[in-house]
Amino acid sequence: MDSKDVATLQNLFNHSTPETTLIYIDINQAALDKAMDNFKPN
Repeated sequence: MDSKDVATLQNLFNHSTPETTLIYIDINQAALDKAMDNFKPN
């Protein structure tokens, strides 16, 4: 998401539409955000 280059990601993931890629990115980002919420450094 930082690069905002959805077309490149769409190609890498072999998605047929940019919308599919955006859904995939959002799902992964939500999972990463949740994991970071539970992260506690030593």
